[in-house]
Amino acid sequence: MEKYPEITFRSKRVELDGGEHARLIGDLTIRGETHEVELDVEYQGMAQSPWGTMSAGFSASMKLNRMDWGLTRVRT
Repeated sequence: MEKYPEITFRSKRVELDGGEHARLIGDLTIRGETHEVELDVEYQGMAQSPWGTMSAGFSASMKLNRMDWGLTRVRT
């Protein structure tokens, strides 16, 4: 764990599907190995903070094959 303390995602582009859905394509790095992945993104709406600023909410999900990053066993 000390050798690879972070998992990182760097976005490359967004492809709109229309309406409230999109695909977010980017590079996911786990244990020093990087693969391009695609996240399914859904717009969740807007909210206003008590200070008057507006924020947009999104959820994103994807499935990945652990073996693509050499993650072959589950630690207990």
